[in-house]
Amino acid sequence: MTRRFLPYSRQYIDEADIKAVEAVLRSDYVTQGPLLNQFEEALARSCQVQTACVVATGSAALQAACFALDVKRGDEVLVPNNTFVATANCVVHCGGTPVLVDSAPGSFHMSVDDLEKKISDRTVGIIPMHYGGMPADMRRISEIARSRGLWIIEDASHAIGATYDGEPMGSCRYSDITIFSFHPVKPLCAGEGGAIVTNRDDVYHKVRQFANNGITKDPGSLIYPDKAAPEYAEMQILGFNFRITEMQCALGLSQLKKLPSFINRRNAIAKKYYELLSDYKEIEMPLLAVAGRRHCAYHLFPVLIDFAGLKKSRATLMLKLRDKKIGTQVHYIPLSRQPYYQQTFGYREGQFPNSESVYERALSLPVSAMMDEDDVRYVCTVLHELLKG
Repeated sequence: MTRRFLPYSRQYIDEADIKAVEAVLRSDYVTQGPLLNQFEEALARSCQVQTACVVATGSAALQAACFALDVKRGDEVLVPNNTFVATANCVVHCGGTPVLVDSAPGSFHMSVDDLEKKISDRTVGIIPMHYGGMPADMRRISEIARSRGLWIIEDASHAIGATYDGEPMGSCRYSDITIFSFHPVKPLCAGEGGAIVTNRDDVYHKVRQFANNGITKDPGSLIYPDKAAPEYAEMQILGFNFRITEMQCALGLSQLKKLPSFINRRNAIAKKYYELLSDYKEIEMPLLAVAGRRHCAYHLFPVLIDFAGLKKSRATLMLKLRDKKIGTQVHYIPLSRQPYYQQTFGYREGQFPNSESVYERALSLPVSAMMDEDDVRYVCTVLHELLKG
């Protein structure tokens, strides 16, 4: 049997998705058309939140969120050391300082204890990241934030479709803003794309204006209301063009209808991994969903392998797996090891022992709605053979 390549994650596109995008290409609008509002309204309903603003990328969503919460020079924002660079970059772009928080021991998530230690009189907010689609400990983080007057942006780039305390990710029960990413490897694909969801009207209006080059046509918001006319628009702030296309909205709407089935499939794949890998003492699986309280979207299925103890090279293993048509990845190189953050903020290797230990052992195995149980068996068999060989 000829096996197809199994990437660490990928989009699931069907004929309904293709037809939805094709219909846009045959319509009058390819950007800023009626599907924009439809996608935002559907997303808000799905998240059980008041408002949603969809933008070009997840990184753009983070940037707009930081702007809306008025991050400025001198402000400190707590972010996980184990995350994609965009989680911290958004703070820097606003002039603030990201303060890195170590992971909990043996975990991919930020340590709430270390977070509490890092709070200073300059701290204004926290950006927890729901790694791999597993919600962070938002109740504890929220309690800390509220007791100190700090805001929270949930980086749910991995986690659309997950639930926490019985509510959908994005309800903002424990935060001011939640952001999503619709990159192809995420559970919901819009090609690229992102969203900001919130229950705060002031945040929503700032985000909307910021993502449209700082321009508004709202008669009630004009600085010079006497000039109000159909063609009149005011640039009131320095924003960006973070607008999303109608093609992306069409794909996002079509994908949103299938999101529950995507999440169910990813959870079934993860369950099979747990079943097949549970007896492998050389492999740890720390991203186990907590029954009854947290439901994981499984954007990633990361495992921890003691490469040093096994005297194995992770890079060599990844190449051998690729030869067997199995794609893997490492999520993430700690921010404290990134040259920019070392040179700009003075971070250095060895400052964050938990997140660095996780990084040294981490390997993301394939997981997507395109996979079946036979694919999982194949990955586990090959991985075990290569680790034992």
